[in-house]
Formats: sequence, C-alpha cells, structure tokens
Amino acid sequence: MIETSAKCIVMAVSLLTCIAGAAAQTALLAEGFAADPLRIGWTYTGQGSGWNGGQGCLVGQPGALWQSPRFPVTPFRYVRIECTAACGSRAMVACVRVNHATDWGRLLTSTSGELIADDYTAVHAGARHREVYYSRACPNADSAYVRFHPVDSALTVDTVSVRTATSDEARAWADSVYARLIPLHAALPADRLIPLVHTLTLLRSGARVRIVLLGDSIMNDLANSPFDVLLERLFPGCVIEVVAAVNGGAGIDKWNHPELYPGQDLDLNKSVVAQRPDIVVIGGISTPATVAGYDDVRQVVDKVRIGTDAAFGYRPDILVLTGAFGQNANPASASSTWYETIDTSAQDYRTTLWRIAREKQTGFFDLTGVWGRYMLGAQAAGLSYDLFFRDAIHASTEGKQLLARAMVAFFDQPVVAAVARARARVEGLGSRPTMVDLRGRLLVTQRVLAALPRTWQRAPSVRYDGPEEAGTRALRLVTSPYTEFGAR
Repeated sequence: MIETSAKCIVMAVSLLTCIAGAAAQTALLAEGFAADPLRIGWTYTGQGSGWNGGQGCLVGQPGALWQSPRFPVTPFRYVRIECTAACGSRAMVACVRVNHATDWGRLLTSTSGELIADDYTAVHAGARHREVYYSRACPNADSAYVRFHPVDSALTVDTVSVRTATSDEARAWADSVYARLIPLHAALPADRLIPLVHTLTLLRSGARVRIVLLGDSIMNDLANSPFDVLLERLFPGCVIEVVAAVNGGAGIDKWNHPELYPGQDLDLNKSVVAQRPDIVVIGGISTPATVAGYDDVRQVVDKVRIGTDAAFGYRPDILVLTGAFGQNANPASASSTWYETIDTSAQDYRTTLWRIAREKQTGFFDLTGVWGRYMLGAQAAGLSYDLFFRDAIHASTEGKQLLARAMVAFFDQPVVAAVARARARVEGLGSRPTMVDLRGRLLVTQRVLAALPRTWQRAPSVRYDGPEEAGTRALRLVTSPYTEFGAR
C-alpha cells in the first residue's frame, strides 16, 4: 500500500511536470503500468510476461525488449524522457525515431518504419531511482517510441513519461550532467577554423546552420549529443540543425561504395547533399586505415562538394574528425597505443587524415587526442571508464557530454570568430569567395581587415603576410603552438 501510494505520488509529479513547466510543454506519454501494458499498445519480446501486475512495473531479463506506443515528434525539437527504474548492472533505454514515408536514413530490415538514427543511452545500475534524458528528433522523423533493453541483468521500470521540451531545458539538463564530471580542456591549433570561416560567419551572425554528421554509430552518438544547444549558447541567436547521415559500422568506404552494401541505406545524395548542409562533419571509427580507405575519404569530400554545388550552387564547409570511443580504447590501459598530439611525420591513421584535410582544404579535428586526454583525467579523478559507455563501444549520456563539449571547444576560437563577424558585417552572408590560399592562410579583403577590432589587428597571435592579389591580405594565426580552450 505504501509502495502504491508512493508510485501514485511519483506519477502525479511526473504528470504535473509534463503538463506544466516554463513553456507549457505537451505530454506525449505517461504510464504507471497499473494495467497490463500489452493492452494499451506496448510490445514485449522476451521470457515470461514482462509485467508484474502486483507491483505495477515492467520486468525484463537480459535480452528482452519493451517498446512503448508511438508518439508524435517534431523535427529538430527535443523531448524529455523520464522513468523510474532499477537494474543490477548494464541496461539501455532508447528513443527510436520512425517515419514510414521517408526515402533516406531508413533501417531497411525494419517493417515498422524505424530510422537508423536512433538514440540509445545507459540506465544507471542501482536500486529504484529516477532517470531523465533529453532526445532530439531527426529531421525526417514524424514519430518515435521508447525502448527498454536489459543487457546484463534484470531491469524493472515503474513509470515512464515523455513530453515536449525546449532547447533551454535540454541545455540546463546537459549542464547538470556535465557538472558531475570533470571539465574538458582542449589543446587545439589556433588556425583550425580557417577552412570553416563560412560556418563561423553564419554562427556569429545568428543564422540558421545545418550540420550534417556523416559516418557510423559513433557519429550517431555525436549527433545525439546536446552540442547543438551548447553551440547556440556560444553563438547567441543562431539556430543549429543537426542531421545524422549514419549507419552501423559504416565507414566512409561504405558511403563511397553503397552498391557493395545493398542491405544498408547509404545514399550520399539523399542523406547529405539533399539536406543542404552548411557544414559536413566526416568521422567515426569504421573507415579502414588503408590506401583505399584514405582514397574513399578524398572521394567523398569531392562528391559532397561537387554534388552540393551542382544541386544548389554552393560548396559546404567540411570538417574531418578522428575517432573516439570504440572497443578496447581505454588510453589508461597498459596495451593502449593512444597518444595525445599528432606527429606530422608519422604515417598512421590520424596523421594521414590530417594530411588529407590539408590537401583538400577541409577543417580537421583530432578528436582522438582530446577524448583520450579527457579519459585519462577523468579516471585520475576517480570517475569510472565505464561511466562514459553504454556498451563496449558506444557512448552513454556522460560520454555524449564529452563529445558535445569537445565540439564546442573546437568552435570556440576568438580570432577567427572575429574575422567571421567582420566579414558578415562588411560582405554579408551571401558572399562566399575563396577564403584559404594554397599555403593555408586566411584571405580577407581590405574592407574586412579594416572592420576587425583594433585589439585583434594588433594581437601577437595574428600576422599579416603582405599585400595579396585582388585587394586581399593573408592572415596567418601564430601560436606556440597550441592555445587552450575550455568547453563551456
């Protein structure tokens, strides 16, 4: 009786939260499992009935799946998922997105319209406790459902509620999760954003910026991180739209040769080009470290640029990432081959991607170095390595925080941002001349140069390399050799 009363109170509070709130959000799902969930649209796969009527809860053994009824979602908008749950060890919860009508990003083995870009995370082990997650809808999703999946031990779920949520709420939740972790400090090259000045111009001008993430399930984890709302805080007024062009185990080699993988939806034109990206971020951990794999990266960069130019008359910025997470990746392990800073004379995977980025004049972010440095610091501070994983390979809610904060640190560059702001004021958002010369220097017109704040014109980290053709001057950033930026 006491337990039932307590559950009623929890459900009442949850329902009030769904209905009320700062922006009067819409309740999408609320269930306390007093009645058999199979009679109200839930589905179950696993041993036994999956429901304890006496206690009013879902019960699942390892390998079981509980799935909620579908609820509507709005592209690029967040939902808030809350549940009370208990599990002995690892379990997962997911927001699975659905659309029967879409022609891209489809899970081809699904008969229920599931999209590839689902959003999985971990249920923390422990006695009955409250869990809260925020999940952003894909651009091609019209509905979604919640899925519970016990992995290593039994999972019980007493209550579940889902409601719409604002970006401010998602950002506050992200900050509350991050507050339980150590802060991230990234040592990043000062000139890293020079190939991405168009994106910086849009960000600094409060424009809408569409970011397409291309690759495998690690890139899907990045897409499901809250980096969009954190970037919106860093660049007030801008609106970030995140598109996930992903597939499990899909390295860039697969995206370059989709005809070899007919069972996967790997249409580069529909998933990337047709999304009209402002910037395409290429990454993950699945591209082969071979000559052929490196050529696939080069060819996909060309296909995205040429395809977008042919279809829409512009070429998006491109950012190449090295990987993060993955199996047996702990940098603190005795067998780890992780290192922090790229040796430009080496011939390994990370350094080769750096060379390709320079060759193709794309942005480059050595996420592996930043991720590994953070994981070493987190473990030294007493945080478990497993806290950042939901399984042996992929990120948990905490792991996605690390990915999000790393992306924010990457884009937090005051000098290039000042150039972007000045260029937006002087030349407008529609102007997209070649911004980088063959020596990797940022070209700015005399008008843009004059519009820069005097503090930046005299900054010791900025040098100007004489007059250039067509009334431009070359701006070169000079540091010694990295600048520290903390993630906000």
